[in-house]
Amino acid sequence: MNFILDGKFDPDQERSGLLMSPNDKNLIEEALSAAVVTAKYGVDHEWTDAHWLAHASCPSAGFNATDNEEKDWWTKQLAAFAQRLANLPIVKCGSKFLPALINDGEYADFICPRLLAAPGTDETSVDRMWPLVQAAENLLPPCRELAGDWTTIVDGWRSLGLTIEPLCLVKLADWVRADDGKTLEELKVEGDAQEWLATFVDIVGECWRKRKGTDLSALRGMMPNQNRRLCSPSELKREQSVPEQLKEICTGTGYDIREQLLLGGFEEIAHSRGLCHLTEALVEAIPRHVTEDEIIADAVENMSRKLPEDRSCDNVSSNVQQATVRLLAHLWESRVRAAASIARQVPLIASSGRAVRWSPDRLFMAPVRAWPESAQPFAGAYPPNRVLHDLYAGSETDQISSVSVALTEWGIALANPITDSTVELKDRRLAALSDSDANGIVVPGEHLSQIALLQPEVLNRCQEGIDEARALFGLVLCYVARHDPEWKKQRSVRGRRLKEVVEVSIRGALWLADLKVRAWVPVPGEDDKPQKMVASAATLKGLLDPTWLQDNDDGIRLLSEWFGFDQLELRLMGIAQDERERQELRNSLARLVETGGADPEFYAELAEEVQARRQRSRDVERCRNLGLAVQEAIGAALERHKLSVKLVDRGFDYKVEPPSEDVIEDTVSGFEIGPYLVEVKATKTGKARLTPTQAETASETAAQYVLCVVDLRSVPEADLERDWTADRVEPLAKLVPDIGASVEETYECVETARKLTVGIRNDSALRYEVPPKIWECGMSIAAWVKAIKGNVS
Repeated sequence: MNFILDGKFDPDQERSGLLMSPNDKNLIEEALSAAVVTAKYGVDHEWTDAHWLAHASCPSAGFNATDNEEKDWWTKQLAAFAQRLANLPIVKCGSKFLPALINDGEYADFICPRLLAAPGTDETSVDRMWPLVQAAENLLPPCRELAGDWTTIVDGWRSLGLTIEPLCLVKLADWVRADDGKTLEELKVEGDAQEWLATFVDIVGECWRKRKGTDLSALRGMMPNQNRRLCSPSELKREQSVPEQLKEICTGTGYDIREQLLLGGFEEIAHSRGLCHLTEALVEAIPRHVTEDEIIADAVENMSRKLPEDRSCDNVSSNVQQATVRLLAHLWESRVRAAASIARQVPLIASSGRAVRWSPDRLFMAPVRAWPESAQPFAGAYPPNRVLHDLYAGSETDQISSVSVALTEWGIALANPITDSTVELKDRRLAALSDSDANGIVVPGEHLSQIALLQPEVLNRCQEGIDEARALFGLVLCYVARHDPEWKKQRSVRGRRLKEVVEVSIRGALWLADLKVRAWVPVPGEDDKPQKMVASAATLKGLLDPTWLQDNDDGIRLLSEWFGFDQLELRLMGIAQDERERQELRNSLARLVETGGADPEFYAELAEEVQARRQRSRDVERCRNLGLAVQEAIGAALERHKLSVKLVDRGFDYKVEPPSEDVIEDTVSGFEIGPYLVEVKATKTGKARLTPTQAETASETAAQYVLCVVDLRSVPEADLERDWTADRVEPLAKLVPDIGASVEETYECVETARKLTVGIRNDSALRYEVPPKIWECGMSIAAWVKAIKGNVS
């Protein structure tokens, strides 16, 4: 819809153009004034396309193309026309009509479908931008169906000089960023802020493609990091699947990697909403990406700054200290052994509370809690700076996983005080390990057991004081001697003496040599200042704790064979820590010596007899425990068949009754069937033996007495110690319901013999042996249960 000004203008003499007199101009001015009223009237009365009556733009020329003054006049008149219309409420915005220019009240906000407001070719569409403008707080765009028309109208007005600033993408970004807003949630938009922003960036990307160039001005201060703080693209990086756990670890060290990373979720929005330019726009805006490896490297560098080597960690927050453990745990969980090179760069905390670093020649001991239990009390033998803090053993309270295994697998720490070493043996070391002449012999590259960090770290620490030396001594006796078999073994190795190849017999434990040849035992000297002495019975006696020798044959053997201790004295110390008790033992041994004299065979036989007696006692106890376990399993198996089972263990093991509804009364005698008296026997030989009490009970209650034999002959010895359950025991069980009749005759013979004038005595030691041919014909548990439930007299 357009206005038509019907004017009668005079032509020039050549009739090539129209002339405009002052009167003509006055008429045109009046007509344009009337057009303003008409346009408002058309809008008010809802004429179709009435808004187009407001359309006016800068003319390219007047009637006379060469007359610039005429052109300027037309431009001025049209601008006045547009100005008057712009101040009128003719722009339909939702349910209201608003003016186009700013006044004291509301006004319409027009859309410029370009990145920048400068005149040019559209780079997107008004229809794409309209939802963003509509969702922005306090913006009032024209109705969606009219918004494109009004953009065209306003472009024309702007060409006439009207100061209307339509909303290009840059201006829209400026608007939605709150003056003091720093986060995504503070964007002045309604609905989901990230979805709004995703669409915005997608449209920006569309504009970049049309412009064939990237302009970041619309995205400055608009891109959220993973803390949802709004940043400029230059401040951010894109991540490539960085685990959340790693981000938390970084945060714990004060290195908040989320501040540098673009908020996730944009690609999912792009996929769900069909935003085809979003991903490409993000890549162009934020070309830098960061990998997990780069973040780990940055985290390690940050930790290293917070934990300078050999400095106390007292003033370092517990979060930073725990982060070192969490990072190691993450590396182990995600990469296992492949993470060794990275893990070795992580700063560590020693048990002394100081920061330390791994190096190829500086291994550490794992946290003491990760050591074998019997070695833990002697951790004082090690320099505190070479033992890692208990943090690395984990904490349920702080939800920290143990990394002790990881540290040992990575070659950072040793979890066992017994390790191994490949060394060249010669001189005093070789002589200490060999019983033969080792003078001048060199044994190259021999693999031997060793105490971790013994040489020189632990031996040097022992020289600091008696407590440290005592800790090493206790470690050797209570743990190493017991768990390193190499010190007891002789082996033949090849060495060279000059050019000759020779064989020499040695012990396989290098620690023996180091403890023998090094002066490491502190002994009080002049002015009570400790002097370093080699290990011997004389120098070690003051360090020895008698409790270390209790049940410690290996420790006693080590001290007597290698350090000159008296074995008898050690034995006495091991079994009696009190001097008075030891003296009583000496007196008893003296009487024994008086009896045995100088005959060594007497003492050897006596020792063998005592050992045999103890072994028999252990075997009896083991059999008893096995019998009880099998008995309990049989009870469980019977209960599983819905029988009532009561333990009696006097003449028989279990009193067993069917459920009350299954009990059938004997119609002849009037008595109920049961209860049954079940005796359980486990056998490895095939023989089942009854005691006199059990035989008597079986004879007197033959109708009720049942022998249950569990055949263990096919069960491997190692499996006997496994838990016995109903499932395991039932296939091995045979029940003999009529055993009472078989036992009765033998029992009566014994009773008769016991009562004769020349009768048997000590008959309580007798056993009634039931051979396999009797019990092997017995019933399974299931068959016996079925029989007693269907038993009708």
